[in-house]
Amino acid sequence: MVLDRDDVNGFGPETTTFLNLGQCSGQGRCLIKFQIKKYSGRANLDQAYNGKTTGPLITVYKGDKVALEFDSMPPANIGRGLHTVFTLWAGSNPKLYKGEMKEGPYLDSSQKVANWWGSLDSSQWSKVPSNSLLTGLYRHPSGSDRISAIEEGRYRYLKNSPGTECYNQNWWGSFDSAGWSFCNEGYFMAGLYRTGNMWDGQHGIYQLEEALCCKPKGGSTKYGACSEDAVFERNGLSQCDSGKALAGLYRSSDSGISGIDKMKCCELDEVLMAA
Repeated sequence: MVLDRDDVNGFGPETTTFLNLGQCSGQGRCLIKFQIKKYSGRANLDQAYNGKTTGPLITVYKGDKVALEFDSMPPANIGRGLHTVFTLWAGSNPKLYKGEMKEGPYLDSSQKVANWWGSLDSSQWSKVPSNSLLTGLYRHPSGSDRISAIEEGRYRYLKNSPGTECYNQNWWGSFDSAGWSFCNEGYFMAGLYRTGNMWDGQHGIYQLEEALCCKPKGGSTKYGACSEDAVFERNGLSQCDSGKALAGLYRSSDSGISGIDKMKCCELDEVLMAA
């Protein structure tokens, strides 16, 4: 961004140039808000002109063509506060919005550990904390092929989200044989439910019977970009790329956890909402 002309002793115009739009990437980084304020003096930012009250006039150019032209109409009680005139989405497919917008929910850059060292030993849920989504799975270094060897989940908290709405996805039949088991579109995994226990002599991934599936409260029922990534190819951590969370698992005919071959990793739908 370049402030081309800053008029400090007159009535403008003032000009600002935004560069490299469309080249920004990463959630929480690409939203630009153009704001004005009353810098000094007793008058308001609005004024009477030809019998009509008007605020500072804003013209937005894309190259040499007018993209948007409007009256900013700041509130009369703005005081020394800031008033958002327009919002620019500077990521892929740049867009211009009148007024203030905010970025929709996205995943925190910091990944954390959910301790499942005991919970997947017996019939119960293994979950990540509320307002977070599952982003990886950790297999015990011993190479054990039992469900109990899934010792940890990896998760990222949701940002810009008022919470999650969740449901239990029935995998009682789908995970008994080779194929995919998914959450509904727009939902992501936040936990696993197993039956049986590590001492009952019954060892197979068919005992993974349900997934807890969650999405940001009031959020999109679509995904962003998705990929099918390898899981449990080796001991240790299997995880989605940053910005993605688990939306499903694929199992082969192998009944041990080595038979969980792939995980579906998806981005949250990239949306902007009125602030």
